[in-house]
Amino acid sequence: MRPELAALSPGERARALLSVARTELDGRLWRAALGEAEGAGASSLAYAPRSDGLEALLQQAVGARPVRHDTTIATSAPTIAIPAALAPANARYGGMLDAASARTGIPAATLSAIIGAEAGRGPDGAWNPHSRNPRSSAAGLGQFLSGTWLGLARQDGTWLNRYARGHGLIDAAGHIAPGAKSALLALRYTPQAAIESVADYARANVSQLRRAGVAVGEGAADVARAAYIGHHLGPGDALRFYKGELSSVRAHALLAAQIGTEKAAHRVAQAGDAARAHRGWLLGYVEKHIG
Repeated sequence: MRPELAALSPGERARALLSVARTELDGRLWRAALGEAEGAGASSLAYAPRSDGLEALLQQAVGARPVRHDTTIATSAPTIAIPAALAPANARYGGMLDAASARTGIPAATLSAIIGAEAGRGPDGAWNPHSRNPRSSAAGLGQFLSGTWLGLARQDGTWLNRYARGHGLIDAAGHIAPGAKSALLALRYTPQAAIESVADYARANVSQLRRAGVAVGEGAADVARAAYIGHHLGPGDALRFYKGELSSVRAHALLAAQIGTEKAAHRVAQAGDAARAHRGWLLGYVEKHIG
């Protein structure tokens, strides 16, 4: 059994593997609906998924590869300084948020806000590490799409890349090892991997928006909003959103992916335009969950 799966409890491991199986199937259907072919080109951060089949998920006989770096997955971490917005039910993530913040420079409160807006919650407000979006391949605390997650795993300098290379899941050239894709995707359900990747993705998205001339602002709230919109839409669509260049067709597809086709159609009819409907919904969502 791979070490990254062994780090989970038997119940968590079973849920992670089952979720990956469902995600791969649902993701292919939803990408087809959005017109995103497997292997199609994407931005430097939002890689399109490669399909190596669901069979890889069942390859539990594949042995663990030697660990080349002392990188481990923590299932919990000491709480040093919990962000003010962190609910008591999520206190166990405080140390992980602080560590990711110290490494990337993205405030822990920003990371907490992104996860709070993305992840599912229990009755007590606790984030659900096994959150899944039934309309896409989004999964885990960060609700990463399969392609975006694999892109972060291939990208030099990310926490996920270092972990994946250290455990033989990816080689130095960024190629995923045979049979390792499902193990990589299962890491989305591991809190530390998800939180560190939210931080890497936020830093990259904010930097890309600024390089493109978007006036992100320097305040914590400004950075949090830009980081979330970048996380939610991906760098390409986020830039088009900020510039008012998101097409009606794309906006309609994105809105339907988030709230369902019936609700999306109702909002579009009310707004008179899909791009306007999507913008109104997203800005309202950001205001409610990010501030």
